[in-house]
Amino acid sequence: MGGFDSPKVCDTCGETIEDKFKHGNETGKLLEEYVNGNSNVFPKIIRNETVKILARRLREAHKNGKAVAEYSVTLDRDWKPINQYTKGAWFRGRFDVVQYLPSKVMSIFDWKAYGINRRTGEIYVKSKYQDQLTIYCMAALSSRPDKVAARSALVFYDAGPRFDPIVPRSGGDIIRADLEDLRRYWGGKAEAMLADDVFAPRPGDPYCGYCDYSKKKGGPCPVA
Repeated sequence: MGGFDSPKVCDTCGETIEDKFKHGNETGKLLEEYVNGNSNVFPKIIRNETVKILARRLREAHKNGKAVAEYSVTLDRDWKPINQYTKGAWFRGRFDVVQYLPSKVMSIFDWKAYGINRRTGEIYVKSKYQDQLTIYCMAALSSRPDKVAARSALVFYDAGPRFDPIVPRSGGDIIRADLEDLRRYWGGKAEAMLADDVFAPRPGDPYCGYCDYSKKKGGPCPVA
């Protein structure tokens, strides 16, 4: 289980489970509609003032052709951009928001609904998502040969008012001079992953420790 496209039935126990990602899916869609100008109403569920300012700034940038919500990238095995309907594409990705900055820089924002202490509003997963954002920057830069750098930031829109919801991830930032080395590195990791075609169920530690539906975490799965 896990991920936005996960089935609503637990693979192990067979029970139908509640959509754990409903808040994130719905809020992300509202932000997308607002930034892209399809809605004039700012999502009321967003209460953090810094996030409000950022979303309004991105909306203005979109009006000027400098930002896109739900930015889609499709690449071939040579990391060249291709049509999204091309069969056998090597990479497909969609990013929450991409903003085009001066000096040919792309800035990627990734909305996050989770990883926040619900009592204090503090963000507790700041150190995560490094690999994800590195790949985002690689793909974005590969899709735009006219750009020279890509950078990224996480945006925890449910963060409390005392905490900065925007967490830049400079470790994932990429300049074009580094792109070829990173392509080789991640290409090798992808080849190894794609060569593994056996996905047998392995309930128990440590695997169930990552699942929010495990018995230990109060979920419906009776196995572990």
